[in-house]
This record gives sequence, structure tokens and C-alpha cells, in this order.
Amino acid sequence: MENELKQIMEMLQDMQAEMKQRFDGLEKEIKELRIEVNEFKQVSTEEHNRVVENVDTITQKTAKHARYINYLAGEVGKHSMILNVIDKK
Repeated sequence: MENELKQIMEMLQDMQAEMKQRFDGLEKEIKELRIEVNEFKQVSTEEHNRVVENVDTITQKTAKHARYINYLAGEVGKHSMILNVIDKK
């Protein structure tokens, strides 16, 4: 009986050691995954910020071009009026 108890205890200790080893492996994997997730979040945030910055730049350039087009339209209008006056003479 005592021998059987020793065997059971050894078996339980082996199982406990195996479970601890598995747990340690899982804990390490979880830490690695957390690091990867944090790196991904950082890259995603940086990429998002770049996209927002690019959209802002494009919006500003588009507004600048729109103002220039309006200016040119005004100039064309002025020249058109001058040509109309000349045509009438």
C-alpha cells in the first residue's frame, strides 16, 4: 500500500511538473502575443496618423487649387469683357 502511495505521489508530481511546464510555455506565448499586438497597434496608429496627415495635405492643396481656378476664371471673365468691348467697336 505504501509503495502504491509513493507511485501515486510520483505520478502526481510528474503531472504537476508537466502542467507547470505547459503553463510556463503558455505564459511565454501570451507575453509574445501581447508584444505583437502592441507593436501592431503602434504601427496601425502611426499609419493612421500618416493617412490623416496626407488627407489634410491633399485637402489644403485642393483648396489652394480651387482658389487659383477661381482667380483664373475671374481673369478669363475680365478678358472676355475686354474682348466684347473691342468686338463692339
